[in-house]
Amino acid sequence: MGCTTNFTITKGVDNQFDFTIKQNGSTLPMVIDANDMFTAELRKLSDNTIDLSKPLSVISANNGLVRLVITATEADSLLSERGMKVDNYYIKPVYKLLIICNTTNNGNFISKVDKVYVD
Repeated sequence: MGCTTNFTITKGVDNQFDFTIKQNGSTLPMVIDANDMFTAELRKLSDNTIDLSKPLSVISANNGLVRLVITATEADSLLSERGMKVDNYYIKPVYKLLIICNTTNNGNFISKVDKVYVD
């Protein structure tokens, strides 16, 4: 039996998301250097325009842990879409998330979340 996890931003509250940056070709976390930079971009699926761009903060350099905080004000400014009543008003994805990484250990790379929902 499969499991589906949606990346959902909730309007009206602060949203906090933690990500573990992994070593290249490994499941182990990458040690984050003081000069490493991580930026999150929320891009519309419809035309790839950026609706939100902000730096991620390093929570634990030794464990490769970074954090994205989307404030309630930022969340409220994002678009959301729902299906029809007959389909129980399901949430439709509007965005994709890019995490742009510039690191000493792994160089430059991008991580993607293909479907981001806003509720």
